[in-house]
Amino acid sequence: GGLSHAVRKMEASTGIISTVAGDLGDEGHTGEGGPATNATLRNPSGLAADASGNIFIADRQSNAIRTVLLR
Repeated sequence: GGLSHAVRKMEASTGIISTVAGDLGDEGHTGEGGPATNATLRNPSGLAADASGNIFIADRQSNAIRTVLLR
């Protein structure tokens, strides 16, 4: 299989998996300033969150830290 270019989450209580950012198939470096689910990533390889729940994604092949802000 290939790389996944998305960040996904699973709700522990329901087992439902959803995409937080990126796309499972398409890769790229687009979507700055828009909804995270419309953005493209290139091999997200790590993430961190701050106290407000904002997510910081290490977008390895784009050499960038991508930010998903809680609104």
